[in-house]
Amino acid sequence: FSSHQSTVRSVRYSCDGSRLFSASSDCTAKAWSMEKGVCEWTVSAHSGGVVSLLTVESADMGHTSVLITGGGEGAVKMWDVRTSLTTPVMKAEVKVDRMRRGGGRDEKCAVSALAINPSFTSACVGTSGGDIAMLDLYSGMRQRECVRVHNGEVRGVTYSPDGGRVGTGGFDGRARVFDLASFSTVTATASSPPSLTPSLCELDVGEGEKVVAIDFNSNTKRRDELALTTSRGQVMYWQVAKE
Repeated sequence: FSSHQSTVRSVRYSCDGSRLFSASSDCTAKAWSMEKGVCEWTVSAHSGGVVSLLTVESADMGHTSVLITGGGEGAVKMWDVRTSLTTPVMKAEVKVDRMRRGGGRDEKCAVSALAINPSFTSACVGTSGGDIAMLDLYSGMRQRECVRVHNGEVRGVTYSPDGGRVGTGGFDGRARVFDLASFSTVTATASSPPSLTPSLCELDVGEGEKVVAIDFNSNTKRRDELALTTSRGQVMYWQVAKE
């Protein structure tokens, strides 16, 4: 498959395996037929490059694959792949509240990571500014305030198999796990720089390292296991402390 005009940032299969979706810095997402080996359609999804891409099966849309994209301009969109793809069925802008942190106006940050909870109702969005946001998957409404979890770009987000925790990995060399039941924001003033939101636990992967991907084990019997990769070629296994 060769059709994008710039770096391909993400690929995902459709839920039935008949299509492969790709996302690119050329601002487009494409669907490829696995049987015919051709591009079925192209959508100009974002103005800032398509950074992240996910597919889920939606019961509300006839159990077809739904495409979810995140862009460099700070938007998350959901697409019904049965339509002409001219208009997303959901669009949300991820804005970070700099006023709450003692800074300037609200500002958009590029979407750098996406994850969907096991019940397919909520999306966790990582940003280039080190924040994560929780969005209602179908309304696009923000479920809680954006919170800062890394001193640098968030490169990976993942839900635990029970949906109760979120793991994040960042360019600050940390992997962190948050209990969503007690998730809260940390307030800062003009004289106090923003602090990182307290986590359930965290792992420092080493000086000069960056966490580039993170994933919870989907087996509910092994729900405390995380795998992560680093910028220096390491694959690490992390046994999260049990509550």
